[in-house]
Amino acid sequence: MLQIATGKLFRQGVLKRNTLRGVLYTNLRMFGEEKIVTMAGQLLGVHALRKLHGHSLVYEIVELIEGDVIAPGVMSSFGIDRYLNDFAAVASFFLQITCNPDYDLVRRLTNGQSGLATNCAPKFLIKNVFESDIFISETDSLAFVEFVRQLVGLQRRTFNVVMGAIRTYVTAMHRTSDDLELSYTLLVASLESLAQKFDAHQATWLDLADESRCRIDSALSTAPAEIANAVRDAVLKNEHVKLSRRFKEFSLENLPEEFFLGDAEGKHRPIGRQDLVDGLSEAYQIRSAYVHNLKSLPHLLVRSTNFAETVSVDRKTVLTFQGLSRVVRSVIIEFVRRQPSVDAEHYPYQLETGSIVTGRWAASVWMANLDNLKPDVGRQWLEGFLEQLEVYYRDPKSAKFTDIRTAMEMIEPLLPTMKAASRLPFLTIYTAFNNLFVPEERNANAQAVIERWGHIFDTPSIEALFLHSIATLPTWDIAEHAHVLDTHIGSRSKRSGYHFPRLFDASMSLQLVERYRLEGGLEEAARRLKLASENFPEYPRMRARALEGDLTHPILWKTLLLENQE
Repeated sequence: MLQIATGKLFRQGVLKRNTLRGVLYTNLRMFGEEKIVTMAGQLLGVHALRKLHGHSLVYEIVELIEGDVIAPGVMSSFGIDRYLNDFAAVASFFLQITCNPDYDLVRRLTNGQSGLATNCAPKFLIKNVFESDIFISETDSLAFVEFVRQLVGLQRRTFNVVMGAIRTYVTAMHRTSDDLELSYTLLVASLESLAQKFDAHQATWLDLADESRCRIDSALSTAPAEIANAVRDAVLKNEHVKLSRRFKEFSLENLPEEFFLGDAEGKHRPIGRQDLVDGLSEAYQIRSAYVHNLKSLPHLLVRSTNFAETVSVDRKTVLTFQGLSRVVRSVIIEFVRRQPSVDAEHYPYQLETGSIVTGRWAASVWMANLDNLKPDVGRQWLEGFLEQLEVYYRDPKSAKFTDIRTAMEMIEPLLPTMKAASRLPFLTIYTAFNNLFVPEERNANAQAVIERWGHIFDTPSIEALFLHSIATLPTWDIAEHAHVLDTHIGSRSKRSGYHFPRLFDASMSLQLVERYRLEGGLEEAARRLKLASENFPEYPRMRARALEGDLTHPILWKTLLLENQE
């Protein structure tokens, strides 16, 4: 939000200028006329002789609003809260203070008491950040102003990732009062997020885990070199290669030159270059052990009270909270410093403000526009058709169905030249549409088209299975029937799968139950009925039937799934 308020992302002119103010609680001491003025707002001291509610600062920002005319639907202001939170995060991160709009959070972090589960006060883990009073020099203030200028000047994509890393870093600081394992993991994650987006890593075959690489090499040992290399390339494109290595290399490449020399001044047991190489590897291992196994931190990490940056655990160099936080902060600041700065960038920021909620158009809206009808959108059209058909089945009297007869007429001459994968969904729509409605509402050539192409539904497919679910049971081998259905259900959420309305997935599941019942496979029928009820628990009649275990009567999906059926 801080970058948006400056207007650098606008396509139109500035419609409004809003001066917004809010209160931040912090351990940073600023008095009276003191202020820090940045491109993203200013911090103002308050005239208070005693600490009533911790240290309070006023944050003020001039918010620019894009537009050319004030009218209904035009945003007047985004309010101060989002700006408060973002600026507090940036200030906390760079100035190494505790700053937040939540007074209770700041008090809890700076009162010098240990958390319920940590047995260690935050102030003993990281120097200065959690002290009750912090004073900064003019040099620090000017450096902060320059950092905010560089941050706001980033390209939007880079800015978003950096702000995410900063927020994660600050959240890690906050968690030192209640969950040290999570705090340490978040510190690693804040750098990892940058490494994943900006390390420009090109994976090589040797980056693959040894065990996987050796197995694949063995399997490809007799394959021609061209095929073997093609397989290796395909594996690398979908493999998360050596994430720990990418994390470590990115961190080392983005350290400032003075990290090991000038910045080490005054540090206790400062990090050495080789210490950092080893320490980053251990930090990533600690992160992984917590994420996957909830493994506790080594005790020495939380028992050291002298702010040493490294400790030795089982002969391994491990970064302490003090050391890891300095590394993370230094890398992020240096990364920002090295990035190009842009004064203006047209960017569709509106979806990032939280003031706009996106949604998918109802099929009835876009199916009425025949400009959307193209040979390669058959799957989308089938899903849209079923979306409307579900409404029709649930309430046929009030349901409104898009008249797609013109669309189907346009499809008829294209069927012979379509690819099979595109032809099948369109034919499914065509067949269902022209069989569900009375003859006078069907396409003129419906009978001829269905007779010509109807044979494709003899081959098992999920499209054919849907048509059978609203007509008659298929005559395929029942094992093939089950395979088609299971494959479809398992791929619902995948890009390659269909996302049919749940009513039809449930109806096809019950149709398979009925086939097993009719063919005497009562045990499998009972298992499939239970599975269907578990997959689609929103249908009480089906759940009740599964609990009863009644397989003596026909399994009629309309009776079990539709409330308007008795």
